[in-house]
Amino acid sequence: MPDEEYLYVECQCHSMDHVVRFTRFDDGEYWLHMQMTPWGGFFRRLWRAIKYVCGKLDDPHWGETILSPENRQQIVDFLNRD
Repeated sequence: MPDEEYLYVECQCHSMDHVVRFTRFDDGEYWLHMQMTPWGGFFRRLWRAIKYVCGKLDDPHWGETILSPENRQQIVDFLNRD
């Protein structure tokens, strides 16, 4: 397996559930790892929201990660490294 380098980017809300990971491999390949939100119809989203509020939903879902100016610069620097 090739060596890899990681960059972890934290959301401005500081939730550990909103961390995005960038991976760069020695062969020049890049991967982006993030939690995806499976959007459904209105009633499915409403049901998930009710379960979340009641503490019955144990898997995190989100639709975005808020990037600070420092995060944006870290990402640019990471992607531009040789």
